Amino acid sequence: AAASLGQVYKARTHEGRELAIKVQRPEGVKTISLDWTCLALALDALTRLWRYTRPSGFNNDLGEIADEIATGIFQELDYFQEARNAAKFKDSLNFLGYVDTPLWVPELTGRSILTTEWVQGR
Repeated sequence: AAASLGQVYKARTHEGRELAIKVQRPEGVKTISLDWTCLALALDALTRLWRYTRPSGFNNDLGEIADEIATGIFQELDYFQEARNAAKFKDSLNFLGYVDTPLWVPELTGRSILTTEWVQGR
């Protein structure tokens, strides 16, 4: 799998608003699906081998662990979900006053494109 699932670009609207646009890499879902299928098959084989060689000492199902991780990765590929999570994060930490999360721009966001206000780092 690629080290990064998306690339972020700085953009400016016609009105001058600065935005951060995160674009999912082409074929990202397909590549991760293939990688994950291969990993899941390998973990299934390893689980069976360990159960055969250590019948009383191994009770974990590595496939279940892999499925849980895969669920998280595929949720990361849904930029609408990422935007909603960022909004919840922002709301939950507003009381601190020193934590800032950029606001997302719903009309410019899709499953594979996330648009937020640009926040300059310090």
